[in-house]
Amino acid sequence: YRLLETVRQYAREKLFDSDEGELLRTHHLQYFLNFGEKSEPRLRGREQVITLDRLELELDNLRLALEWALQTDVAAGLRLASALQWFWHLRNRYAEGIEWLEKGLTLELENRPVSEVYEQSSTTTQCQFPRAKALCALGFLYSMQGFFVKARTVLDESLALYRQVGSDYRQGLAYVLAWLSECLSDEGKQDEALALVN
Repeated sequence: YRLLETVRQYAREKLFDSDEGELLRTHHLQYFLNFGEKSEPRLRGREQVITLDRLELELDNLRLALEWALQTDVAAGLRLASALQWFWHLRNRYAEGIEWLEKGLTLELENRPVSEVYEQSSTTTQCQFPRAKALCALGFLYSMQGFFVKARTVLDESLALYRQVGSDYRQGLAYVLAWLSECLSDEGKQDEALALVN
């Protein structure tokens, strides 16, 4: 079996070195982004165990897709890494989930045009959704690890972005408020926590 793995790695390297390698990796990213986003709602329902097992089987492919996204399409990487939020949590892969989200969020901020940092338009507002969702997922993972100060920092930014993008993203806003109130509650700030969810 080791020989087969060596052959597979060699074939992959040769393919990625060819002219078609970039196109293939882009198609691969789109396929696994779609796979991850379709899996996301199933991670909280009766198909949870089956979905977790499928994601585990495809973990190497998901990692390849995330790597390529960080090089070519950071927004897609943020969407994929945040769609896997419950996978990172339920399979105790906090460090990996946090690392992908942190890398993507850092790159997204570095690559954002200066005008978008200071100005808000309908276009930039729509572009904020992947960042808002990724910040929410990162805040959740931080809080599950007991990093409440870090969690509150990213969740506060996520909350501000969700308020900018408007009513189309109410579910995301609800999640941010829930995680923020949980962080406050864990810090003993019960009144502030209650104020957020009421």
